[in-house]
Amino acid sequence: MNIAIDIDNTLYTNPYSTTKKELQNEIIIYDRLICTLDKATACVHENIDLLIDDSISNCKAVSAKGIHVVRFTSKWNKNESAPFQKVKSWKEVYKLIHKIKTPASKG
Repeated sequence: MNIAIDIDNTLYTNPYSTTKKELQNEIIIYDRLICTLDKATACVHENIDLLIDDSISNCKAVSAKGIHVVRFTSKWNKNESAPFQKVKSWKEVYKLIHKIKTPASKG
């Protein structure tokens, strides 16, 4: 399963190293780290099966491409309404990923 995880990289002067550090702190294993503002295009290009993001606009754009989306709840989006499954912690993300079956094809 290909998974994209977004940590709001607009808040940092060096989004790559900041995201890498956050993932290391949470002991998140990943194959490749891509930092871009155009998440939908990147997810399609990288054949991503699941995006985990805290931005509702990113979730909407990626979901419109037929890619499964999970919204990571944060202090700036907790009161926003959106039709996406929400998670509050990396532990919840881990449990969710293990429940999701990899699609046979994206058609």
